[in-house]
Parts: sequence; structure tokens; C-alpha cells
Amino acid sequence: MRITIFLLFVLTATAYGQYLLVLTSNSLELYDISIPLVPTKIAVTETVNPLKALYQSERIYVLSTTKIELYDSSLNRITTTTLSEKIFDALLIDDLYVFSEYKLSVYSKTLAHVRSYTFAEKVVRVDVCGDNIITLHPSGKIVCYTKSMNKLWDLSGPEPFLGMQTIEDSLFVWTKNRFYMFKINEGYPVYEKEGNFTGNFVQVIRVRDSLVLLDSNGVLRLVPLQSFKIVETISVNAKTMSAYGDYIYVTTNDGRIRVVNVLFSSMKLLHSFSTNALFSRTISISPKPKTAELEKFTQLPVEPPKIEKKQIELIYEAKLPISANTSCVVSGKDLYSTSMYGELINFNIETKRSSSSKISFITTSDLTLMNDGTTLIMGSWDKSVYLLRNKPAKIRTGSNVSLASSITPKGFVVADDDGILSHFDNFGNEIWKFNLGNWLVCPVAVHEHFGILALDWLGILRLIDFSGNLVWATYLEFSNQGTIALSEERAFVANNGKLYCIELSSGKVMWTFSQTSPVVNHVVCDNKIVMCYSQSGELYALDHSGKLLSSSKFENLFSIILTKSSRALVFTQTEVTLIDQNLKILTSEKLPHPPTVHPTMTEDGTVYVISNDRLILYSVDDKPAAGWAMYLKDQSHSSLLSVNR
Repeated sequence: MRITIFLLFVLTATAYGQYLLVLTSNSLELYDISIPLVPTKIAVTETVNPLKALYQSERIYVLSTTKIELYDSSLNRITTTTLSEKIFDALLIDDLYVFSEYKLSVYSKTLAHVRSYTFAEKVVRVDVCGDNIITLHPSGKIVCYTKSMNKLWDLSGPEPFLGMQTIEDSLFVWTKNRFYMFKINEGYPVYEKEGNFTGNFVQVIRVRDSLVLLDSNGVLRLVPLQSFKIVETISVNAKTMSAYGDYIYVTTNDGRIRVVNVLFSSMKLLHSFSTNALFSRTISISPKPKTAELEKFTQLPVEPPKIEKKQIELIYEAKLPISANTSCVVSGKDLYSTSMYGELINFNIETKRSSSSKISFITTSDLTLMNDGTTLIMGSWDKSVYLLRNKPAKIRTGSNVSLASSITPKGFVVADDDGILSHFDNFGNEIWKFNLGNWLVCPVAVHEHFGILALDWLGILRLIDFSGNLVWATYLEFSNQGTIALSEERAFVANNGKLYCIELSSGKVMWTFSQTSPVVNHVVCDNKIVMCYSQSGELYALDHSGKLLSSSKFENLFSIILTKSSRALVFTQTEVTLIDQNLKILTSEKLPHPPTVHPTMTEDGTVYVISNDRLILYSVDDKPAAGWAMYLKDQSHSSLLSVNR
């Protein structure tokens, strides 16, 4: 039985919409990704053992090894054809070109067989460039045919080509040692550039002015077209990928679809969705349902109930195996924190099971989740940093590490208690060291475009670039505490009871803010406002020019989380309160236990509050603010501000 489900808003679409086709072992699914970070499933229909999906002119072709199914853009099945031999790929030009190892079969767009061709040599990979077909053979030779299968040209090199892919008017090919780019000029390849890198690549896509390469080990590599060098590598266990705007939807080998934000020089792993996925592809559809289709949907006997989500809602409370001493990080369905005595605490949100394991000596720093979404970085008082993957890997440092690590576009950076800043790649190999000369009062802050900011107890704020060179130093005031929050162009620094606004390009102090009661070491900001509070519990909202917009009093104020809609969650010892940008109270909920570490909010609107050995989960009808707004943390505690421009 075929099941088709549509949401009402699809029927009203009049312009091209962005969608994601997803194949599972038994279904074809359609997601609306017009909001890239919030994929919404809008349709599903049954299919069996699909291999790949192609889309053209409001028609979807689903390939399995011995069958092709044709659907319209509403996932209504139009027709099916059975194949006499196993296929591995297909291309859409004017017709559908279906490939087995030695044979090409051409079908019309209604799946009527037109003609067939036989290859003298086995075909291992195919692609299309304009109206031409490009094939790769085991000998390492690339051959181009017209759509009527007349040979146009062939390409070979000093080494056999291991793979190839076309993107718009470019052809990318790779050997064991080199990666080449050709421009297609009047149908023929013209050499343009090459890179001294390679891999067993299975897919290449373009995002803005960069390439993203996927290899057979599930690793993504970012290659800007200008430098033609690998600038970022992350492992996500990927199988296929497709892009929309600045985002990649990666289908992993364990059946998830992972969203990856591609920046200018780095990639940021975001959340995942779907289960049992085999393949996914982004498409653009201009759906204009026919009258009969509209009537069919309007005659549905039952409309789904409208459910209004509460602004704040307590959804779960659990007991942890031991008392947690640090803010939690969240990776998929797993939450992690640490105890004072070096124990790693894990709580699975799905199974509600928790565990702990001894890792190190004493731990006071928050965990950091690396870009691969699975590796944790844990600082310790045994002069070490631990990389927690399948098993802990210990990296020695010159002194104890009492502050959290921070992610950089090239890896991660660690500051030990002697003021030595060490930069490592994603595998824990040291890149460089920088001697700050004094211990730091807060974790370093990392801005994707400007570099690494470090604040020491003498009040010296330094900017260090990603090559380990000092850019500038600004002298503030002596203080044994402090904190930094970042916007696109400025740093906001709480230091010695004052709030400083620093211009990132120059290190110049733009303005300071102080009140009778000292400003405490907690600042949040987005690109419009900055919030801080005083020891007396007064919460202040300022614009980026330093103008005080509003203030409000909260007893026993503990922490703030700024949301995407410029609202804020304010945590005291007894309740969590949602306020608007004018600090007006919208709603409040009682806390069953007082928070003992700073809460964490994830992209799905879940807020995690830890009170010693208690974990309290709230659901909020919002998302974390873009940028760096949560006590130097995102849900991974990366301390990295990634800016999309």
C-alpha cells in the first residue's frame, strides 16, 4: 500500500521551493528545506530497495538495481519499468541514460526503451556535461561521448585517473597523487590548475567559491578554488552529500542526514535528522497542483489538530550517576559532562540511561566537542588534554589545564595554567605554541575571520592569528576573572567590574560601561544587542554603540541565554524566565532545583539545566542566537564564532 502525506502549505507554493529528496530502504521522502536548518518532512511514499534518485522537470526517477520508478513532484507513482540486468547509475539529458558495467540503455522520459549501446571496456563511473556523456574506465582513461554515443574526445595522463566529476562547466579528475581542474570550452577540456592532494574521492560538490570533497572513508575536505589547497578536514562517516546555499546535507553510513555549514575556510557540523537514509539530493520544484489534486487533498476527512507549543515547558528530569561539575555538551542523542574528579558523565536522551567513567585526575574545564561531532576534548590537572574518541588519547602539556579548549578553523587551541597557548590539528598534532607569559582568566575566544583572543590576569587582551603571530595587544585592568563574547566586528569583555567594547580589527577600546554595582563575568551578545548583569542582579541591555536600552532586576540571577528572536532566557536560583529584547517578562517556570553550572541550549530548542546530580530538560519555542551568545558556548562549547557574510 502506498502512503502519501502532504502538509497544506505545499499546495500554496507558487515559486520555486527548495527540497531534499531522501531515500530509505523502503521509502521515498520529500523535505522542505526553504529554512535550511529546519528540514520539514512534507511527503512520503513507499518504494523498495532504492539506489539513487534523479530529478528533472517535475519528474523524479528512482533507481534500484533492476527497476526504475517514475514519480511526479507530489510523489505520485506514474509508471515503472523492470530491467533485465543490474545497473549502477543513470544520467538525465533529453532522455534517461541507464548504465550497467558494459551496457548503456536509453529510455524516454516516460520509461519507454529507445535504444542500447555496448561498451568494449567496463564502465566504472559516469557523469554528464551539457549534452555530453563522460565515462571513466578501469584503465584510468576518461572518454566523452555525444548523446547519440559518438566519441568526442578521450583524456589520459601520466597516471591512471581514479575518478572524475563535472560541476557546471568544469571537469575535476584525480589520480593517486594529483587533483586536476579542467574548464570545458566548446565541449572540450582545457587544463586550468592542479593541486598536490588526492584521496579515494567518491563525490565532489561546489559551495560558493570552494569545493567539498568526499572520500570513501566518509571524510569531507574543504578546498577553496582560489588557493586550491585543503584548508579543513572533518570526518562524518559520510556516504553521499548535496548542497543548498551554504549548507551541505550529508547522508551518513549509519542512516542519518547531517547538516554541515560551509564557511570561507572551515566547515561546521550542525544537527542531524532522519533515520535509515540511504541517499539524499537537493532539488528545486515549482509545484502548482492541478484542480483534481487540490480537490483530493481538500476532501481529506480529518485535518491534523493545531498544536500550540508553550513558550517554556518542563519536559523531563533525570538523576545523573554522580554530581556534574561542568556545563554539558550535546552530541546527537548524547549529553556529556564531567565531575570534579575527572569522571566523564554520559546521559542518553533517547534511552534515558546514564553512565560515568574515570578519565583523568581533577577536571574544572568544560568539555569541548570537535567538528566531527563525536570527539570530546577534556582538560585535566594532570598536565594533559584528553581526546575522547573510541578510547582516550592523552596529549601532554607543560602545565595543568583548568580552562576549556576552543575550536579553530584548523583544529583546536589549549591554554595551560602557565599561559602557554598550544594549537593542535584535528588529530592532536601540535601546529604551534605561543607564550602569553601569564595565566588566563577565561577560555580563549576564536573568531573565524580575525583569530584567537586571550585575556590574562594582568588585563592584557591579545589577538593572535591562526599562524601563531601576535596581531595586537590591548591593556585593560588587573582582574582574576573575566569573560569574552564576540560579534562580527567586536569583542565584548567583562573585566574588573566593567564591560569593554573592543574593535576586533584594531584592538581599540570603543567604549566602556559600568554601574555602581560591578558587572559580573557573564556577557551574551548577537549582532544587535549585548547583555550583561551586575552583582546586585540588575540585567542590562545595550546596543553596540554602548547606549543603554533597558534594565531589569532579578534576584539571585545566575545565567542568560540569548535566543534567535532576540529574546533571552534568564536563570535565577529558583526559576527560568523568558524576556523580550526590552527585558519585559513574557513567561516564567519554576526550577525544581537550582542550577549549579551554566545551562546549554541546542538547536532544537531544548534547554539542559544541571543541578549537581540532577538533569532538567526544558522545551522552548525558539533557537539559540546565531553567533556566540551563550556564555562563550554553543551546544558544543566550541568557543568559535563562525560568521556567514
